[in-house]
Amino acid sequence: MEYTVKKDSLEITFSSLGAEMISVKKNGKERLWQNDNGAWGGHAPILFPYAGTCTFIKNGIVSEMKQHGIARRNEFELIRQTDDSIEFVLKSNEKTKELYPCDFELYVTYTLCGDSVELKWEVRNPGKEITSFAIGGHETYALDEDVKNYEIVFEKDEVFDSWVMNKNNHLTGEKIHIGEGKILSCNTTLLDDAKTIVLIGVNSRFMTLRNRVTKEEVATLSYPGFKNVFFWHCLGSKMICLEPWINIPDYDNDTREFSDKETTINLKPGENAVFKRVISYK
Repeated sequence: MEYTVKKDSLEITFSSLGAEMISVKKNGKERLWQNDNGAWGGHAPILFPYAGTCTFIKNGIVSEMKQHGIARRNEFELIRQTDDSIEFVLKSNEKTKELYPCDFELYVTYTLCGDSVELKWEVRNPGKEITSFAIGGHETYALDEDVKNYEIVFEKDEVFDSWVMNKNNHLTGEKIHIGEGKILSCNTTLLDDAKTIVLIGVNSRFMTLRNRVTKEEVATLSYPGFKNVFFWHCLGSKMICLEPWINIPDYDNDTREFSDKETTINLKPGENAVFKRVISYK
């Protein structure tokens, strides 16, 4: 099912599949990637119970979960819809436990205000055992020009060392230095080669995407609570993804239990964790 919420300058359409934004229009102009070249059908998937390529092991049993987890592949239930917000939930069931053997409730709430949309994710543990998870975003930003004409302005000075991933989308331990300061240019061969810029442990908690020639801003993304940021560009497209993640991808041959990984969140029975981000469209 699809649902639309319109408030002030924004009109956003959501899909119950993955509780994903599939269209964001500001004053009638589309701001999300619409798969213009047929290369990638995503818009803004929610990555849960992990982002990227990881091995989920619990009690020695290896899950067959695919990249970015299960949330984007499951139907969410609509809880409520108001004039300026919408809320969905996905609860663990027999189907989810075939791949992700944990009890959970994932509540997803979008709230529109002016030119901004707040994304709230709440993970609850209704079970009797630990729920181990991570979470991440994968929103797209539609561009008017080639991605090389854009740059990302960070809140604070950063060292832009992009961690290298191999053909398995696992980290290798190598890094490529692509700059430092507050401005990261998208005019890099990493995006040109359809690779991912991987920044681990950033200090900034918000960033602005803008045209590096005209300085016209596209959007500002705030991401409190997220220390890892990923950037990906679909070849042949006018788009870029800005992706704050809680976790990082695995290294090859990581045989640890998922609960033992450094970036995993382990919720005790009855506990919850809340994550908020805000996208302000310019």
